[in-house]
Amino acid sequence: MATNSTGNSSSGGAQKHRFDPNFTQSVIGAIGPKASPRTRQIVSSLIQHVHDFARENELTVDEWMAGVQLVRRSRIGPLPPTKVYSP
Repeated sequence: MATNSTGNSSSGGAQKHRFDPNFTQSVIGAIGPKASPRTRQIVSSLIQHVHDFARENELTVDEWMAGVQLVRRSRIGPLPPTKVYSP
């Protein structure tokens, strides 16, 4: 059964969200106020795609954290967990 962006099934009935439907937007909203419009666009898109991937594949917390650790061990990281970056 297909769902639209509001989480309602195409047959008209409401579908319960397994994941918080506001979570991704909350993370995007945490992008620092000093971010340039281009940085905001790129980081917002990255967050949206990564979150869509996690939901599509129903990643467990352990799988998500393994991915985070992989990124942190690469040249992309490490980033302190409490700071929101806005280049």
